[in-house]
Amino acid sequence: MKPDFSLVALFPSALSAISTGMLAVRITKGSWTRHPHYLAAAIIASTATIVYLFPSRPTDAAGVAWMLFSGITSGCVGVLVFSLVLGSTKAED
Repeated sequence: MKPDFSLVALFPSALSAISTGMLAVRITKGSWTRHPHYLAAAIIASTATIVYLFPSRPTDAAGVAWMLFSGITSGCVGVLVFSLVLGSTKAED
């Protein structure tokens, strides 16, 4: 199957990355409205992972589940790496 790199094909992945980024910040840091910089880090990490791992849309339920799991995991990793870069690893900043 040839990968589809059109913007229309990446739109569901981008929406998934934004929502999983919000969830990752909520899980690791609390309210994402108080930590927009962590939200940006989570969205960038989720987007990069989803676009890199899934250049075309998943065709089955297992592919969708794997895409969501990898987006949430990479969002959490992005938040934790950003915390380490800032030097703050506490849950309450």
